Amino acid sequence: MTFDQIAAFVIFAAVAAGTPGPSNVMLAAVGASVGCLRGLPCLFGVAAGMGALIFVSAFGLGGALMSLPAAVPVMKAAGTLFLIYLAWKIATSSGLPQEAGDGAVGFWAAAGFQWINPKAWMAGIGAAAASLGAAHESVLRDSMLLGATFAATAFIVCIPWLGFGSLIRRALVDPQRRRAFNMIMGGLLAASATMFWL
Repeated sequence: MTFDQIAAFVIFAAVAAGTPGPSNVMLAAVGASVGCLRGLPCLFGVAAGMGALIFVSAFGLGGALMSLPAAVPVMKAAGTLFLIYLAWKIATSSGLPQEAGDGAVGFWAAAGFQWINPKAWMAGIGAAAASLGAAHESVLRDSMLLGATFAATAFIVCIPWLGFGSLIRRALVDPQRRRAFNMIMGGLLAASATMFWL
């Protein structure tokens, strides 16, 4: 891949990962619940999961899965259920700041969520379609480069979402306000499940 292609892909990745979506709502909620430092595993998980999904999509599995009619409703149902689970975990956290693990979504849950996140799949398929073509000498090498580039870019552009949640955390010292915020964020995350069925 040329430098211009990589630069264009970085812009694509920044827009795809940085705009509002289920992962960013989750990051803001985690930041508000446990702060930036303890929310880093979630951020790393989002970036790693997106990068892996981009690699797999660019390498061909994404297109193959989406071409199977039976795979689409199964992915939608799994995505909806997992999203509702994460939303419930966030919405029901107690809101007490001293409980370090309360309301946190860890690395593996955040990374795994990307595989059933409709926005991540659309980004993966879009990246594969726009960035790879028949002229590429090594699809494996280029797919790995796209995955790593997307993961690094996603990490950088998603930091503000975690930071935003952490800033709100300072304003939510009162447990009742924190509980209300967690319920709102959990509700927004659950509402984003409608993206699976559009």
